Amino acid sequence: MKLPPGYHKLIIKVTDANGNTTTGNGWIFTHPPIDLIVQDITQNGNETTFNVQSKSISIPLKNITCYSFSPSGFADNKINPLRVEKSTGGLLVTLNSRIIQNRSLQFIAKNKMGAFSNPLNWHPENIVMDYNTKPDIKINKTAAGVVVQIETGNMGTAQPSLHLYTPQNLVAVALQQIQPYAFISAPLDVQIFNYVTKLYVSINNGTDYTYKYAFTPAIATPGEQTVVVSEDKMCSLRSVKSTFYGQSLIWIDAVENSTPPPHGGFLSNVYQLQPFDIALQDTIRIGIRYDENVSKLEKTSLYYYDQDDGWTFIPSKNSKKRQVLTGSIESFEAVCILQDNIPPKIESTFPADGGVYYFQDIKKLKAKVDDLLSGIIADESEMSMTLDGKRLLYAYQPVSQTISYDLTGHLSVGNHTMSVNVRDRSGNETTKTVNFHIK
Repeated sequence: MKLPPGYHKLIIKVTDANGNTTTGNGWIFTHPPIDLIVQDITQNGNETTFNVQSKSISIPLKNITCYSFSPSGFADNKINPLRVEKSTGGLLVTLNSRIIQNRSLQFIAKNKMGAFSNPLNWHPENIVMDYNTKPDIKINKTAAGVVVQIETGNMGTAQPSLHLYTPQNLVAVALQQIQPYAFISAPLDVQIFNYVTKLYVSINNGTDYTYKYAFTPAIATPGEQTVVVSEDKMCSLRSVKSTFYGQSLIWIDAVENSTPPPHGGFLSNVYQLQPFDIALQDTIRIGIRYDENVSKLEKTSLYYYDQDDGWTFIPSKNSKKRQVLTGSIESFEAVCILQDNIPPKIESTFPADGGVYYFQDIKKLKAKVDDLLSGIIADESEMSMTLDGKRLLYAYQPVSQTISYDLTGHLSVGNHTMSVNVRDRSGNETTKTVNFHIK
């Protein structure tokens, strides 16, 4: 709901199941954001004073907030002014010159009517530039539409322009500055990205530069299967008809820096399925192709990255003829191919190997197991625990990763042997034999 500027009376009526009604009255004041300007700047010793005025509205400014940003675009601090004084409807904002040296500033003010300003961004003269830096592009799917964000840290103060490229034409997209080095588009309808293959970002800091970014998304619609492929053609994503709740723009990003696995290395690029925060109602199927070197390796599989558990095994089908691994997951994650040929560990046992115990002290047999990558198969058919050659009906606790067996009586005096066998999801197997004595 959009309201015109001004005061609006609000009446709220609430009725319960018995018909009792109560009414609440109030007022809403709406006003578009005000625009600010820095009318002049004065320097006095270690103090710099900014004369901040409303650009067009005569309502006096009431208070102001200031933030500093590094040349690379990172927000440093919220700055507490040395003084804030009223000046012909505006504010004289005095800051410590040493704190704001080589820093860009952002001012946000509020006037006496309660209306806030658009951010006012200010840059110092002779700002440091890195001519090897490229704009950083982020694309986010929101409830309102697709938002493109461009960050130009270390690239000077010029405002970039954005165009969507299709084989037929270039579509200009307006950008709004939200921070000294950050610009965003308004939410865009997903259909505007139909047939888009590239994003063009142009910026002029004395010289015109245009940066081209390959971007080939797909529009996914409920009730239809959708396929999207990475730019290097090595990773694909396929949805089923029931994957999505609503229409969405989907794509695949190559990840430049990713958390390494606990052992081994990446056997493919790492791909981030986008948008990573979209909710799914069904699975998606992914596939990653591999080269001849990987085809010679055993125990390779797809993995996705979990923020809590790290790289996590995906049950995968290996088509060696097509040289592709395929699997299904339930959310958009970072995915890759890894090899796990390291067997799981049996970290500790009770009784311990070589231990000597009184018969009354042994009431339970236990083994603590772990696997750093693929994970232990939490299936009793893939584990075993024996005592003196007799298979036991043990219990497995997947959270603590403990295999245990409660004895029904005391063990006999003498030597005993316990054996524990576990397997991880890549098929690696470990067996540990424990010899102990009861007295």
